[in-house]
Amino acid sequence: MRMLGFRVQYYRGIIDAGWLDARDITVVVGKNESGKTTLLKALWKFHPADERGYDIEREWPRARRRERDDAQPVATVRFAFTEDERAELQAADPAACWLTGVEISRSYRGDYHYRFLPLETEYQPEARRVIDAITAALKQRPGDVMGEMKQGWGALMESARMRALEYNRPFTVHEMAQVFRGPAAGPMPLQIASSDDGDGVKPLARKVVELVHGWLPTFIYMDDYQIFRGSAQLDQVKSRRDAGRLTDEDGTFLKLLALAGLDLDAEVRKAQQPDRERRMMDLNDAAQTLTEKMAPRWTQKRCAIQFQADGQHFVTFVRDQETGVMVPLEDRSRGFQWFFSFDMNFMYETGECFRNAVLLLDEPGLHLHAAAQRDLLARFREYAQRNQLVYTTNLPFMLDYARPETIYIAEECGQDGTRFHRDWARGDHAARLTLQAALGLSLSQELFTDEYTLIVEDVADYWLLAAFSTLLRAAGREALDERLVITPAGGISTMALIGPLLASEHRRVAMLRNGEEGEAAAHPWMVDERFVLTVGQALGADAPCSLEDVFPPAYYAEQVQAAYGLNGEWTQAGPAISLAPVTVAAAQRLEEIGASPYDRRRVARQILQHIACTPLHGLPLDILDSAARLVTAINTIVRGWDTG
Repeated sequence: MRMLGFRVQYYRGIIDAGWLDARDITVVVGKNESGKTTLLKALWKFHPADERGYDIEREWPRARRRERDDAQPVATVRFAFTEDERAELQAADPAACWLTGVEISRSYRGDYHYRFLPLETEYQPEARRVIDAITAALKQRPGDVMGEMKQGWGALMESARMRALEYNRPFTVHEMAQVFRGPAAGPMPLQIASSDDGDGVKPLARKVVELVHGWLPTFIYMDDYQIFRGSAQLDQVKSRRDAGRLTDEDGTFLKLLALAGLDLDAEVRKAQQPDRERRMMDLNDAAQTLTEKMAPRWTQKRCAIQFQADGQHFVTFVRDQETGVMVPLEDRSRGFQWFFSFDMNFMYETGECFRNAVLLLDEPGLHLHAAAQRDLLARFREYAQRNQLVYTTNLPFMLDYARPETIYIAEECGQDGTRFHRDWARGDHAARLTLQAALGLSLSQELFTDEYTLIVEDVADYWLLAAFSTLLRAAGREALDERLVITPAGGISTMALIGPLLASEHRRVAMLRNGEEGEAAAHPWMVDERFVLTVGQALGADAPCSLEDVFPPAYYAEQVQAAYGLNGEWTQAGPAISLAPVTVAAAQRLEEIGASPYDRRRVARQILQHIACTPLHGLPLDILDSAARLVTAINTIVRGWDTG
C-alpha cells in the first residue's frame, strides 16, 4: 500500500491539521514550536514498530477537557492498493473487486477504523446509474429470450447494492492488549467488529480487513536525540531492563546488539567467565556481521565496526579503513553519529528489509555540513523508491525547490491550533520568513559551489525552468544539462552584481533574461555578451517574451483564473487584448476586473501544482515544443563551454 494523504486531529497543539497530500517525500517547514514535531509523533503512533499507543491523559489538547473522548481519531491515513494487492483482495472476496484503497484512522483507545475507497458518496450514484440502465434495457428485450434473467434481476441487483454498501461500513479493528511485535514478527493479532451496533462481520469481510491490516507500513520516528550509544555497562543495562526502567540510550544500545547478533543476557554471562579469547573472537565475528550490513550504506568514508569488552564494560569502536585509526562511536563527529543512527534505526525497525516503511524524521541533518546535507537529501530520494518520507526542516540544503508541491508550512492559528498548508502567500509573516530565509541561504551558498551557472531574474523563473526540464525528460526529450545550476538573482540589478562576482571565481556564467534584449539594465560588464540569452531569442519571437510565453495563451489564462479563484469575471470583461508577454495581458485583465494585483509567482505555483497532477498527455503539446526550443538554446551555451 502507498500512503496518499494523512490528517491529524486533537493531538497536543493540533485540533485539526487538515489533509496533507503524501508523496514519496513530504517536507514541513515552520518556526519553532509551530507543531511540526507534534505532527510527526501523531503519525508515528498510528502504526509504530512496537505496541506504543496514544496517551489521552498527556496528549489530549489543553483547555479542551470537556471534549475529551477516547474514541476520537488521532491520525487518519489514506492508502492506495497496488494492482497485486487488489488481485489478492478479490481472491479473498470477489465482491472486493471495486476496492482501490482504504482510509484508516486510529483513536486514543487504540482502535483502527477502516473505510474502503472509493467512499459511498463517490461510488453509489454511479452504481445506481449502471444498475438502472441495465434494468431499463432488460425491459425492452423479448420475453422468450430474457424471461429468466428478468425474473431474478430485481432481487439480484438489490443484493448487489446492499453488498457494496456493506463493504463501505467503517470497520473497527481492536488490537489485542499488551502484544509486543518485534521488527520481523508480522502483524498483530486482531479482533474485528462492524461499526454498526449489533451487526456481525461476515467471514470474507474479516479476511479483507485482516489482509489490509497486514499490509500497513511501519511508521518510524527519529529525532536528533536518538543517537546510538556504543558503550555501556552490560550488567547495569540488564538491571534496568529487568526493572522496566530502560533509558533511551539503553534502547539504542540494545538495537545495536540485536543487529550484530548479540544477546544482552549472554554477554552479561560471558563477562563473568574466564575465557577471554573465545569472547574476543565472538565479538569480532559480531562486529564483522554488523560492518557487512552497514558497508553498502556508507559512501563518504570506508569504516568498520569493532567491539571490545573488559568485563561488563562494552565499547563500540569505528575504525577508519584508510588510516586504521579507531575512535569510540561516541567520539565521532555528530554528523557521523547521525548518519550511523539513522541507518541503524531504519535497519532495525524494518527488519533489515529497508522497505514498506513511512520514515518520520524530525530536523534531520542538523549536525551535517551543507555538502553532507545535500548527500542526505540524495539518500532520502533513494530510500523513497521503496518507502515514503515525511520530515521537518528549516535547513536550506534540505529543501528541494524543484518540487515546491512537496513543501508544507506549519502555521499556528490561535484557538484552532496548528494548520498545515502550501499557500506560501497566505502564511503568516513568521511562517513565510522561515521559508524565505532558508531559500536565501541556499541560493547564496549555491553561487560558489558549481562550475556552470545560469542566472535568472526571479525564483518563478527557476521554478518554471525546472518544471520544463522535468517535463522534457519525462517525454524522452532533451532536458537541461544536469551540471547547470539555476540561480535566481532577485531582479536585473542583482544580476549585475552576481555576474562579475561569479566570473571572478572562475565560474562559467550565463544569463537568461525576460524582456527586451537592449534593455538599459543589461550592463556589458556583467558577463560575456555571448552568454546573455533572452527568452524571446530562445523562442524565436519578435516581441519581448517571458518564460510564461512557453505556455499557450489560453492555457496560461486558465491557470491565472485558477490561481485567483475566478469564474465568469474573466470573460465578462470582454475579449483579451493581445499582448506579449502573456504576463502583461494577465496583469491588465486582472486590473480590468478589479481582482488582486498580478503576482507571477502565485500563478507559477498554480502551474506547478497543475503540472504535478496532470498526465503528460493531458498538457498542451505546444508546451513541450516551446520548452524544447528554450532548453536547446541554453544547452547550446553549455556545450560551447565544454568545447571552448
